[in-house]
Amino acid sequence: MNRSKAAAVVLVTALLAGIVTPAGSEGQAAKKPKLSQKKITIKAGQSKTLKVKNTAKKAKISWKSKNKKIAVVSKKGKVTAKKVGTTKVVCKVKNGKKKFTLTCKVTVKKTTTPKVVPTPTVPATAVPAASAAPTQNPSVTQPGRNEMPTPTPTPDVTYHPNWPSTYKDDFKPLKSLAMTFKVGSAIAGKAEEYAAIYDQDMSGILQKHYNSTTFTNLMKPVFLLDQEGCQKSSDGMPAVTFESCKKELQFCQDTGISLRAHVLVWYNQTPDWFFRENYDKDGKLVSKAVMKQRME
Repeated sequence: MNRSKAAAVVLVTALLAGIVTPAGSEGQAAKKPKLSQKKITIKAGQSKTLKVKNTAKKAKISWKSKNKKIAVVSKKGKVTAKKVGTTKVVCKVKNGKKKFTLTCKVTVKKTTTPKVVPTPTVPATAVPAASAAPTQNPSVTQPGRNEMPTPTPTPDVTYHPNWPSTYKDDFKPLKSLAMTFKVGSAIAGKAEEYAAIYDQDMSGILQKHYNSTTFTNLMKPVFLLDQEGCQKSSDGMPAVTFESCKKELQFCQDTGISLRAHVLVWYNQTPDWFFRENYDKDGKLVSKAVMKQRME
């Protein structure tokens, strides 16, 4: 075989090898991480969990809400709506040296109570009189089987100052038994519409038997601390907002019930950014002296 034929054989072999070699032999590019939903709509007081797809088990994932007054998000991606509005939840994924930023639009709508449409009342059908022996008891006309009760429409939940309650009991008020100390109750709820003051009977019990109260969730640091206000503070000291419990505060003012702020600064529902520079979750932890100033 001469040189020209040998060169031709080598060239053909190389071309065939290129055709036979699979196009994906170098491995397919890994899919980019993405959220299970790019936008969600939930009602105040409700929650929904977001998940990250196409990511390794060892990947580091962090969550952040752009506006915590509207919605907050947990370390596991659980979004909880607080009040009506629109915000964004940002998810940062770090997979080795690669970093990804994912965003989900969150729309919070008002919690509404379905309106009950009254059912038309059907006239009662008289029951035929039975043939029986005379009796001294008066006859009673029974309603017909087709008669339907008329439902009472349920109004939307609202707070009425000095709400007159239908609650009654024959017991002496607890608050009258001890004049030297407060007799208190705890108003529970993660959202205003679940608080006891919106129930007439519970409101009546609070007003009759107690002279002191505290809010179990609505006055915890995660609700009271205002991150944006803290960052804009002229002296660097914390800023708070009582937006989450303003109606409960109004209830105390209207009824004369004292309020006790019960939660300490190191409670486990204190946001992490409160302990960091510039009130930023990515900032460094502040010094002991600065932390004391913030606590004061």
